[in-house]
Amino acid sequence: MPARGRRGIGTAQLNTRLALNNKFESKIKYLGTLRGCFGYAFDHTLVYGTAGLAYGETSQNVDMFGPTGNTQFSDDQSHFKMGYTVGAGIEQAIPKNLSFKTEYLYYDLGEDKLNVAVIPGIGGAGTGYDSKFNNDGQMLRVRLNWKFD
Repeated sequence: MPARGRRGIGTAQLNTRLALNNKFESKIKYLGTLRGCFGYAFDHTLVYGTAGLAYGETSQNVDMFGPTGNTQFSDDQSHFKMGYTVGAGIEQAIPKNLSFKTEYLYYDLGEDKLNVAVIPGIGGAGTGYDSKFNNDGQMLRVRLNWKFD
């Protein structure tokens, strides 16, 4: 299940509200699931719940700029993560070999913490900043299935 979700945040100065161009970016490079399903079938309809393991690779990147526009703090990281997924769906058989399916999934791969260190010689104050990124999301999928005899 490919995931190209990218989350970014912009920042502004507190007193002037002018943009600072600091960059906080979090991506899920790929996402997969291993799930079980349970449900109830009646007539030509299946209503089900699903739950299981979610896995994927997350990456974060932070660049913080000083008042003159130079990068003062910067770091990035990438991790393989495991978590969980839960969801529900409905599948409707149309003719003999065709079905239409709608499914909702919530996934959570936990959180990542990134210590954004000061770049030596640039003049940034302190040792750096800790940034926290949550790696969760929601999906709505629609499918058309064909059953081969």
